[in-house]
Amino acid sequence: MQHKILTTLFFLISIFLFGQNQAILKGTIKDTSGKAIEKVSIYIADSQHGTISNATGTYELKIPANKQVLVVFSHTSFETQYRNIELKANETLMLSVAMLPQTKEIEEVVVASEREREINQTRLSAVVISKLPGTSLGGIMTSIKTLPGVSSNSELSSQYKVRGGNFDENIIYVNNIPIYKPQLVRSGQQEGLSFVNSDMVSSLTFSSGGFDACYRDKTSSVLDITYKKPSAFEARIDLNLMGAAFYMGGVNKKKTGIS
Repeated sequence: MQHKILTTLFFLISIFLFGQNQAILKGTIKDTSGKAIEKVSIYIADSQHGTISNATGTYELKIPANKQVLVVFSHTSFETQYRNIELKANETLMLSVAMLPQTKEIEEVVVASEREREINQTRLSAVVISKLPGTSLGGIMTSIKTLPGVSSNSELSSQYKVRGGNFDENIIYVNNIPIYKPQLVRSGQQEGLSFVNSDMVSSLTFSSGGFDACYRDKTSSVLDITYKKPSAFEARIDLNLMGAAFYMGGVNKKKTGIS
């Protein structure tokens, strides 16, 4: 019985002495606009002793007395704050902290496209088209008439219409220059010979709608043709029962390709 009494007295004395070696740090944590910040971690550096702020931003932390300690105020959305505190036994310090929003500067990011972006455009191969059989030389217009949404009244005509439009609502660009035909095409059955020579073509794209604003509007389709620049002398002639086509290209003294 006497042993239990001594143990109890020793425990009470230890609690009393421990309380005499502590101080209290408390206050309110807010942001720069004065709004209370909840769930801020307040702890003593290099220790597991700490607390968190409540919904009103208030906190209370017991720290060792007569000893300088580093108190850390930490939150994921705000910059971490540090305070060096030294209090006497049983002393209470009111410390309110204003936390700054956390900002992170990232490195510059450069986004580059590895290929040309095309909006609803079909890219055609001039080399493949030139080898396709057809009633017209070159076969470019014949190949276009096989694309979805494109139709024609005659196989012998180079004219076509797109998605129910008229034959005169299709625009052609050659090296970014719009080509206007001298007469209005009404029936789509004349002009069987196309003016496009596939031997001179470097690349061509066809759009049956939804094309870029650079091609203007009020048209059903756009055929964009880019002529090639020869790097050496070259020539070709095509003959059949429907007509003839001739192409010759070379370079001048300035090493500039001319077709």
